[in-house]
Amino acid sequence: MFAHSSDYDSIKHFDWTGDTSRSDHYDLIIPNVSVDDEGIYNCGSTTDTPGTIGSNYGRLTVTVPVVTASIVGYLNGSTANIVHASEISFTCQVIGTKPSADIEWLIGTDSYNIAPTIVNRGKLYDTTSVFTFTPDIDNYDDKLLQCKANNTQEVSAISTQVVLYVHVPLFFNPIISDASSEYFTGSTAIVSSVKSSTFTCTAGESRPEPIITWYLGSIGLDTNFPNVTSNGKLKTTRTTVTFAPQPNNHMEQLQCRAVNDVTGQYKHSHIVLNVYVPAAIITFPQDQSITEHTSTVTFQCMATGNPSVITYTWKKCCNDIVIDNNKYRLTGGSLTINNIVKSDAGTYTCYADNDVGQADSASATLNVYYLPSIIGNTKYYSRVGESVSMIATVGANPLPVTFGDWTNGDIVLHDTVVTSFTSVAVIYVVEENNFGTYSIRTTNDIGTVYLQIELLLPDAPAPPSISIIGRYYDSLTVQLVPLAYHDGKPDSIHYYIEYRSQMDTSFLPWPSDGIGTKNTTVSLTKLKSSTVYELRAKARDINGISQFSGIYVFDTYLEPSINVNRKTGVINWTRHEDTKYQCVQLEKQDTVGHWATVNNCFDRNVLEYSPDDPMARYRITYCTINQVCDRRIFEPMKNSHDNADSQSCHTGLVAGVLVFILLASLIANIGAVVFHIRTRKQHKQHKQQTPQDDPNYTTLSTVTKESRHVYEIPMSITDKTAECDSDYTSLSTRTSDLESTYEIPLPKSP
Repeated sequence: MFAHSSDYDSIKHFDWTGDTSRSDHYDLIIPNVSVDDEGIYNCGSTTDTPGTIGSNYGRLTVTVPVVTASIVGYLNGSTANIVHASEISFTCQVIGTKPSADIEWLIGTDSYNIAPTIVNRGKLYDTTSVFTFTPDIDNYDDKLLQCKANNTQEVSAISTQVVLYVHVPLFFNPIISDASSEYFTGSTAIVSSVKSSTFTCTAGESRPEPIITWYLGSIGLDTNFPNVTSNGKLKTTRTTVTFAPQPNNHMEQLQCRAVNDVTGQYKHSHIVLNVYVPAAIITFPQDQSITEHTSTVTFQCMATGNPSVITYTWKKCCNDIVIDNNKYRLTGGSLTINNIVKSDAGTYTCYADNDVGQADSASATLNVYYLPSIIGNTKYYSRVGESVSMIATVGANPLPVTFGDWTNGDIVLHDTVVTSFTSVAVIYVVEENNFGTYSIRTTNDIGTVYLQIELLLPDAPAPPSISIIGRYYDSLTVQLVPLAYHDGKPDSIHYYIEYRSQMDTSFLPWPSDGIGTKNTTVSLTKLKSSTVYELRAKARDINGISQFSGIYVFDTYLEPSINVNRKTGVINWTRHEDTKYQCVQLEKQDTVGHWATVNNCFDRNVLEYSPDDPMARYRITYCTINQVCDRRIFEPMKNSHDNADSQSCHTGLVAGVLVFILLASLIANIGAVVFHIRTRKQHKQHKQQTPQDDPNYTTLSTVTKESRHVYEIPMSITDKTAECDSDYTSLSTRTSDLESTYEIPLPKSP
């Protein structure tokens, strides 16, 4: 038997085997069938004409199934990075199948059939399918892209896949901002050369996050660590840059660039820097010397800066110069001074300011030359028979000054001692003809002038003025201001003060002994609260005594009114007259006697308090916001009992009033006798001791042991019931007013 096919292989196809179980039966066995075995096989007895026996041939068709499929460029299961809104193509390839393969694409569960490209390689076929689409991050990210291939139903389809990861490029330019503004690209930002500037660049949204770089001109800047935030899968980057602008950065671009790995050309924005520069003086004033009464002098001053609008001010020493266009005139930044006098001498400083940083300044000195003039005492006092030294102290520029004799009519003082600016004349025994005005010829490089010194008989001092420097409930502290004295010894002046209230018909001396005091700070004590006092004073020295000054009116503090309502227990008080006391401090005494603060600072407008324990003791103090408190403490006082069986209200009231009137009458009579005796004694003492006996004698007010004044809240009279009059109150019998301690300062020794 012979078998022939178009691709008959005589070596491979020789293996005909006979079926011994059946006569004339032969089988053709082909091992390891391949596509090359495909063809027509004849079964016959002769090899001469193969295939001529029509009923004895067979056709062998070989199928090569899909064994592998691949997405070109990707391993099975790997990640494919694609770009949002950018077209992408994937190629699925199947090699060496017969017949050609059918390819199906799937994204998630969505199927796509794309017409393949088939290449015939003889008996086998290569199949290629290209899938093109435009992904977006919402529908394609993190999805499986599969390629399935098959060419026979006998074998399952072969698939390969990749995971899609969608990148999002930057679509918009970044935004530049600072703490107060966002800037359009190309706009101008004002910065200062005297302080650092900070700007923020915001870029996004993209995937992955943008990378930001900053440039000032062409120079890269160091940035702070970026801050990356997420909005779903998209990222936004913010980066700040802080730098100190320099004047040469004016009108340069500050640029922010942003890019990520799928953005082609970087996105960028820029702003133009308007660098403000402080005013700087470029034309400086120069020192000048000029003679008094010369018409004008001008100090030049000019500055530059950005902004270019510059404000110029001038100071002499530390005092502002007021430009009045009369004495002083300002032209640009230059100062012109008219009508020069010696007091114009000094240092002048120009300040240039454009509201950027600190003002620039430059100084120059004006030296004014002037004739000699007296700058010391021009009046001296002496009596006949005394000696006197008179000093003519002059100011002049330049020094030295040449002094001539002292002349007073026919009197010429030759006994003088001269320095470069003083001349001292001594008269050892003053006579009547020595009094008068002395003329002294003085000369310096500017010229000659005659100066005058007077020698006069001494006169009594003028009465002092009085100013208040301290007020309290029971005292006034005043300052005596000497107005004039004529013997050159102000520390020898005695002052006499008198005072009275509006209820007094005559003035009372202070101190009460009437001797007066050398002190100029005086405290009048033991006064009545909330009372207007009239004060007057006079001065005495060895030359005589002045008249009393005019009357000065001052008043003591109004004593606060503090009450407790017997029926409700509510404590109420009035505001302190001194507005510096903005707080009321409330304290409560505990069972062991310690005082604990209930409220450290009731506001000035709060005027009452409802105690949580009506049986406890409370006290209040007026204090400032800084807890500087008035030295007086006001304390409520509890009644020991309530007499429920007391007589009627009217009976108790009448009895109390009668007792009070009797006591008052007795005390008044005793007081009148004591006052009369004391007044006579003081008058006698005053007659016996005169200022000539002891001109330095003075006295201090009575000094007592210092103690805090205690005032208590008036409580209800115990023999009255609430039904009679719950608001009727009387001062507690424990109320006391201890004397304060005052010390009058003495003037320092000369």
